[in-house]
Amino acid sequence: MLFFDGECATCNRSLTFLAARLPRDTEFAFVALESPLAEAMLAGQTGITGRDAVIYMDDSGVLQGAAALERALSFIPRWRVLGQLLALLPDAVTEAAYDAFASQRHRWNQRLKVCEIPSAQLQARLLT
Repeated sequence: MLFFDGECATCNRSLTFLAARLPRDTEFAFVALESPLAEAMLAGQTGITGRDAVIYMDDSGVLQGAAALERALSFIPRWRVLGQLLALLPDAVTEAAYDAFASQRHRWNQRLKVCEIPSAQLQARLLT
């Protein structure tokens, strides 16, 4: 399950990209961080340093930031190698790059003024 900033245009486009490329038989869901469901599911989770990063959660635990993106990419056959390559880099490097991007993403892309209509692939995986 991938938790994302539902008010971020870049995040929403990234989810559309991921959803369109996930194999149909892959169990994978998306949840907006602003939703009551995310609040309930993340309450009490240890290791989450903030709500300004993408968060990945499965039975083995919780990842956020660059590590969450690396895990999400591992589900997409043609992008799996990129996730594996990113995982080879030192955590300090990938997290610094992620943090630099995340801190500027709203400046580069205006917050969504209206809700985009998600694609059918994304709607099937979006939990509210």
